[in-house]
Amino acid sequence: MSFASVGVHARNAAIQTADKQAVRAAHIESVKLLVGGNEMGDIDAYRTAGVNSFHARLYTEEPAHDGGMTAAKFVQVFTPAIQAYIAKGITAFEIHNEPNLTIEGYNVSWRSPQQFAAWFLKIVQGLRTQFGHTIRLGFPALSPARLMVVLRLQFAEGLSDRQAADAARARLDWKYLLGLELADPGFDASVLSEFRTRLIENEWEPKVLDKLLAVFRERGLLKARGQQRTDSTVVRGAVRDLNRLELVGDGAARLE
Repeated sequence: MSFASVGVHARNAAIQTADKQAVRAAHIESVKLLVGGNEMGDIDAYRTAGVNSFHARLYTEEPAHDGGMTAAKFVQVFTPAIQAYIAKGITAFEIHNEPNLTIEGYNVSWRSPQQFAAWFLKIVQGLRTQFGHTIRLGFPALSPARLMVVLRLQFAEGLSDRQAADAARARLDWKYLLGLELADPGFDASVLSEFRTRLIENEWEPKVLDKLLAVFRERGLLKARGQQRTDSTVVRGAVRDLNRLELVGDGAARLE
């Protein structure tokens, strides 16, 4: 069973001959387009090169006034572009990119996930009124590979979820290991708990471990002495205890 497509982000300009050659050579299956950056003719060019799946990021350099890009303004600005993309057979759209960066946030930098969620849901409601369920809507997810590295670092240093999220946001050594830019804003601590839950519910712990062991063997970091396993119970238990301790500390602080 296939769980993902091999994809790339299209250049923010018209497709070049070198792009098509690279797409064919790498057997790229999916391309992320930038509304306002890619021409409609690029879609046919990518299809000719073998791409069979697209989604488009809704983006504009149009300045946003009056406190930023309101949900109503967002729907108004992008309705014509969505209509054009639907006509080309593309129905998956990404709302926003990095909502906690002002440069990407239409002059608004959300510090509260609740505020961003309210803005996002208003846009979804507005676009659903226009297009119904003809289109699929979402926003970028965090890389599961990076989250796996965060969990490993978290366990190695004995950190709570909040401490691990702070480290990914502020520490240079963590940013280097995670392949993040210095200005990367990080993620909310609740993401780690949700990610662990999904790993457990889908029984991915042994699969991830098997993949790591295979890579270690290929690189000569692990000698062939039979199968090796470790118990993830101790990892989950240690993190749970740290999170409970943190909650107790927060509660005590609020009582003072």
